[in-house]
Amino acid sequence: MAQVHSQRLDNLPLLRRCQFFPEPVIPEEVNAWVRQAGLRGAPAVGVLDRDAYLLFPADRPNLPRSEWGLNLRWKIADRLGYPAQEAVVETFALPGGASKSERIYVAVARSIRLQQEVALFHQAELRLQRLDIVELALGRLTDTLPEAETGVALLYWSGAGLLVILRRQGLFYLARLLENVSLDLWSPAPPAPATQSASDAVDHLAMELHRTLHFYQNSFAQPTPHNLYVLPMSPLCRQAEMERLQTREKYAWPGTPAQALPMVICEQLSKRLELTVQPLPLQAVLRWQDGVDEALLSCCLPALGALVGEMR
Repeated sequence: MAQVHSQRLDNLPLLRRCQFFPEPVIPEEVNAWVRQAGLRGAPAVGVLDRDAYLLFPADRPNLPRSEWGLNLRWKIADRLGYPAQEAVVETFALPGGASKSERIYVAVARSIRLQQEVALFHQAELRLQRLDIVELALGRLTDTLPEAETGVALLYWSGAGLLVILRRQGLFYLARLLENVSLDLWSPAPPAPATQSASDAVDHLAMELHRTLHFYQNSFAQPTPHNLYVLPMSPLCRQAEMERLQTREKYAWPGTPAQALPMVICEQLSKRLELTVQPLPLQAVLRWQDGVDEALLSCCLPALGALVGEMR
């Protein structure tokens, strides 16, 4: 959870405080933090976990907008794994590109999961304004960077793999979860950069990133971004994410990931991809007050992205 001040500092959002609650979330702990921060009754936005929804492109229905949800719900029934009548469907625009067909993005979640999220805010006496998704929330963190004009790529460790997000001029274009890449590079004792195992892991990651960038370029008629930013995530947050997935999806990743992708590996990716790969400079997208734990800050990046979007 994070609180952003209504006023800005250096024309950037000002983070007042943040706190990380690993799953299973204990409502009483959240309530106590909200009360201590004096936030009861405050407006709030939430961000769904990535395993709480599906996101994919689809053809825009040739129907009035009010009928899209019902139409799409039954078209995607075989993807859901639960009864279609329990699905809640939202759509948003897919930027135009090389394809002439009109396309949209579809986000779909199970109603009971959304009710659980809403209940958590209600119990904490927060006024929930909307629920966001990770792909949109994280992307908004880059919208104030100069590079956003020509497009940026983000790389985010999500527990189930590496999430690549492509965004340009405030518009979300593409997200892809790389599930088949090695996470050894993020382990507490990663292979030395000069070893064959490290070189192979970097080669494979670079190949998957190149495929994603090539698809973006061809599908949307956009130039390849010059910058790929790696989002930080502290060991505390990554360990909690792995434990969450072990509980929900029976995934088990070995080890506790390190603080950030080593710079030498960023440099190797830069050479292979012929673009600049570097950690996202958080100080360029927001300010935070003294006392904010920067290790917790990296756990709250989706929440911060959602709040930044709400303030614009």
